[in-house]
Amino acid sequence: FQYLESLGTGGEFGLLTRRRATLTAAAFRDVVTVPTTSTNGWVLRSYVSNCGTLLLRIDDDPAVSVEKDATLVVRPGETLSARCALSATEANPIGYFMFNEQ
Repeated sequence: FQYLESLGTGGEFGLLTRRRATLTAAAFRDVVTVPTTSTNGWVLRSYVSNCGTLLLRIDDDPAVSVEKDATLVVRPGETLSARCALSATEANPIGYFMFNEQ
């Protein structure tokens, strides 16, 4: 029962963490910097936003669009950033990002 309870509270692959970011189309905004003490990094499991398609990047790498069901690993010490692909129709575009801490 303890095992089943841990799955319900921590997710199937580790502790679940939600991050919120205020987004724009003009510039990338930092979502999370994975602590250097993290053993295997964090896995982006899902995200939602009210600005349509998102562009993501890790550190200063080129931006990529990521499918919502794709797995993205952010390694210890790396920073994941996001921005709206186009001008948002919402006055205050935001995004929520769910990570499994490894």
